[in-house]
Amino acid sequence: MIIQVEGLKKSYGRTKALAGIDFSVPPRQIVGFLGPNGAGKSTAIGILMQMIHADAGNAYLFGEDVELHGPSVRRRVGLIPDAALPNVSGRQLLKHSGWHLGYSGSELGEQMARVVGLVGGATFYERNTRTMSKGQRQRIKIANALLADPELIIADEPTAGLDPVSRQTLLKLFSELVHQEAKTVFFSNHVISEVEKVSDHLIILNKGEIQTMGSMEEIKAKMTIPGMYRLEIKNYDVEKLGALPGVGSVRVEASNSYLIRTPEEGSNIPQFLRELVEQNVPIEAFSRKQIELEEIFKEAQP
Repeated sequence: MIIQVEGLKKSYGRTKALAGIDFSVPPRQIVGFLGPNGAGKSTAIGILMQMIHADAGNAYLFGEDVELHGPSVRRRVGLIPDAALPNVSGRQLLKHSGWHLGYSGSELGEQMARVVGLVGGATFYERNTRTMSKGQRQRIKIANALLADPELIIADEPTAGLDPVSRQTLLKLFSELVHQEAKTVFFSNHVISEVEKVSDHLIILNKGEIQTMGSMEEIKAKMTIPGMYRLEIKNYDVEKLGALPGVGSVRVEASNSYLIRTPEEGSNIPQFLRELVEQNVPIEAFSRKQIELEEIFKEAQP
């Protein structure tokens, strides 16, 4: 695993920022770290990057304990912090970071050209950061993080404050870094629609605890609603559906599509379905109703 966290705890006075969380991040994936503000996301990232020390538990990057091998593993990570850039040009920022990494001369120029090209920043990176748009500043942050050609990119709320177009551009860039540059991206966010669109894996954190995690399919499969089913059936009267055995209520979702609630707790074959089969009624689709990801996230709100 690229990231492994075991029993991680951190408190600030009486406030538990992290209450003993466990999660892992596999290579070459985009993993969304989702939760409302104050959920503990930035604390977890701070511990991974050794900007904050945990009260208990262990955190590993590339299989190395960050407490013991922090400096060596951090060189393999590109951090995109939720912080303002210095008041300099994009070129000056990249040059300074490149010098710090040990680049100089033509090698430094090549590395700068490479990362500016990756983020599409050729038209604005000569400008002062204060004259750039928020989206342009975020791309310069990403370019800066990519200078060392890291295997892992960690981003703390990278889309915060961006307009919709800039958000889509940034998320598309993350996807390209994973699928074309073989990077791993771990990014925190509280905008559910953004995370859902691009993430291979999702971790939902609330009040310092993991609420659920897994792939989109795994999470949705786990979050079925007991006694709620989706049925697609043509030319069947809604009142007749409501009169079927075991049906508590029927809601028309769309043409020929219905949500049916029953007193049964998630039975694989509810009574009404058996009745329809016995009547030889052609059923186009049938499934348990799943909680939408947006609904899962709302339940995590404080």
